Amino acid sequence: GKRLSPIAENIYFWLRQPRFWGRIAPESSFGVHVDAYEPHLYSSKAIGANWNRFHGPQGYETTYWSTFEPEKGKYNYNDKMIDLYRKYDHALMGVLAHTPQWARVQRSDVKGGWLDQWWQPKDYQEYGNYVTKVVTHNEGRIDAWQIWNEPWGEFWFKDWRPELGYPKQWHHGDSYDEDYLELSKVAYQAAKATGTKAPIVGTHATIGDKGKDWMARMTRLGIEKYQDDGSFHAYIGDTADETLNPEGMFQTRLEDRMMKDWRATTKAEEQDLWVTETQQMRRLADTGMGYHLFNGKTSPLELIRQNADRQGAFQLILFSEGIDKIILYTMIGFDYGHSGQNIDWSCLVMRNGELDPSAAAYSNFTWQLDGRDFAERKTVKPGIEWFLFQPGQHSPDDKMVAVLAPRLDHATAAVPAMEGLTAYDFLGNPLKVGTPLGDTLVYLTFPAGKQKEAEAAFLAATPTPGATPYPSPSEIVQPPKLTLTQQTPSNKVAGTPAP
Repeated sequence: GKRLSPIAENIYFWLRQPRFWGRIAPESSFGVHVDAYEPHLYSSKAIGANWNRFHGPQGYETTYWSTFEPEKGKYNYNDKMIDLYRKYDHALMGVLAHTPQWARVQRSDVKGGWLDQWWQPKDYQEYGNYVTKVVTHNEGRIDAWQIWNEPWGEFWFKDWRPELGYPKQWHHGDSYDEDYLELSKVAYQAAKATGTKAPIVGTHATIGDKGKDWMARMTRLGIEKYQDDGSFHAYIGDTADETLNPEGMFQTRLEDRMMKDWRATTKAEEQDLWVTETQQMRRLADTGMGYHLFNGKTSPLELIRQNADRQGAFQLILFSEGIDKIILYTMIGFDYGHSGQNIDWSCLVMRNGELDPSAAAYSNFTWQLDGRDFAERKTVKPGIEWFLFQPGQHSPDDKMVAVLAPRLDHATAAVPAMEGLTAYDFLGNPLKVGTPLGDTLVYLTFPAGKQKEAEAAFLAATPTPGATPYPSPSEIVQPPKLTLTQQTPSNKVAGTPAP
């Protein structure tokens, strides 16, 4: 017959119940920026993203100075929005930034746009008063605080020099290192004086030469004294080749840009290190919209699979570099951050706001690794990396997980046979013994202390003749019948099924 209307297609994901479903979990290692849109608050928690950072639209409505104290001494307490996030069991990071007009060092008469909110305060004591108020009011509701946003970049101004042109007219000034150190000191001391239990996250560096230079300068100034934890932003994937090329991503490109000696240089070995903005999917987050829309004509299945898998491979590298918590940017969707046909910033969701296949892979990634501690990284076969995680303080069980990360061109390898070992593909489907490795992550779980036996079994394994790397539809375990009455994670019912 003749089709009379455009194809309408809904995509459903079967997800395991997240590790921290039904409660707020600041101990989690995973998060994503998400707007106050209830379907996304629900689905982000459902895929294991337990943290949300109030930056951008969320910051305006919650903890930014410009809206928290728009007039000196007059405070806006947007408790309803924070309560909405808590309703869906999100751990929250507030950002202590965004100078209001009345408090700016310059251009206090100009309302301006996004960039005009990032002027340094003319009186740091006023900033300290704001910190005291916002931290005190939100004690027990905000789980961590971050001092400013990207002070190493275009968000820390002191001088107005229009002759330099856009965007250099917003100028750092000649003492911006010392200025940020003073801001950190004021913020840290004001927050700590409230008795808050929430960690104060500072440093705020980035990868690349700019970040390394900034980190070195701030270290010389003693920045670690004015923070409980450190943080930086790590973006990679400015081109499709960089995003989907493991050879470029796994070592050459990223490791040259990481700050592997962060703890040693700051003498802050006990501090956690956060990546509070990152992703590796830039401009490629919309490749998997379903069978009809992407059936090989527009986007081949291999691209959809690799795209879904790369975010996990990228985060493996971050954990191996000593990162403790990772908050992706951003799940806002709905054409946010899009330029033309490309998606610059969105991740885990498609252009229409629905979950992308990468969200299903992310769900499995968080389910396998949240609560475990990174232990080891090495090459076990040519082109195959082994990332080992061991039970941690918040581990769901006493199992170890070895994540096998194959490059596109790797040695022949297969799922091993070993008592107590279970293998899963990148989406969480169980794999049979002898399944050959493809080009996506494979998870091996086994009893703690048995990593040598598991590695030996893997090295000895050979593919089953005729087997393929990915299970056929008939081999995928079907989901149980789900209850549709559970509306939010805050319905703390024992045995609540996964959404």
